[in-house]
Amino acid sequence: MTEATGNIVVGYSAAPAGLAALRMAAEESRLRHRPLHIVHQLVGDAAPFRYGPDSDFEAARRAAAPAIRAAVAETAPWIRDYELTLVTSPVADELVSASWTAELVVLGLTTSHAAVAVAFDTIPRAVLGRATCPVMLVPAHVRQAPRQLICGVDRSAESAAALTWAATDAGLRGVTLLAVDVAPPRRGKPTPRGDLTGWVQTQHPNAPTTVLCIEHRRHPTRLLLATAEGRQALLVVGAHDGDGHRWRRSVARQVSVQTRVPVVVMPPHLTEPEVGSPVKVAVSR
Repeated sequence: MTEATGNIVVGYSAAPAGLAALRMAAEESRLRHRPLHIVHQLVGDAAPFRYGPDSDFEAARRAAAPAIRAAVAETAPWIRDYELTLVTSPVADELVSASWTAELVVLGLTTSHAAVAVAFDTIPRAVLGRATCPVMLVPAHVRQAPRQLICGVDRSAESAAALTWAATDAGLRGVTLLAVDVAPPRRGKPTPRGDLTGWVQTQHPNAPTTVLCIEHRRHPTRLLLATAEGRQALLVVGAHDGDGHRWRRSVARQVSVQTRVPVVVMPPHLTEPEVGSPVKVAVSR
């Protein structure tokens, strides 16, 4: 297993959700010693006509950059160096492209209400379904660093990757990791405590991991969210590959649209937390 060397990519906007995402992305950049890459879409009066002359885009870029620099200085004063990409094309496409070489993509969430999220959080949903690296979703009201990491596990390859990511982040933050069993019961019986404990110890024999086994798994999403919210935690889950119906019913999808705490979703095709090496992404249109 090689060490990941990708950057931390954040989708920025001046809205509360964008500032919350910037704050968490800057913290991950500091903890992991990875470069920060800020992606911002020019919209409305700040956006030049997409097929207009290059001079229009350059003028718009110069006008937008100072406000973003000021936001970085206020939100994350420890960040001295970062890359800024400004686009007028769909920002979700730019973020998905950046995910190919990123260690993490961070996005803000406007709401934790599933029905409202369909209308307002379209960019996070679009990126989450196509990104090739872990995606962190940060609710707009989040201001403080997590006090604990919680990982939902079902003993799959995806949850193993989620557990590895969570253990690494918990170690960097100096907090504990709580593994929560969300696997469906076998033949209607709860999983014995030793079963999950043994699986976690096999995955991370040297990691001091607290394991919580839940006998009643009829509502794993509620369990994860209630546990994470009560502990002011960062939640980590793995997404399984499958069709649209399976995704809509998955714990990862339900958590991503209902969470009131930051959540990291591991993509279904990522079986290891390494995703590539850093490259410089040029300003694109």
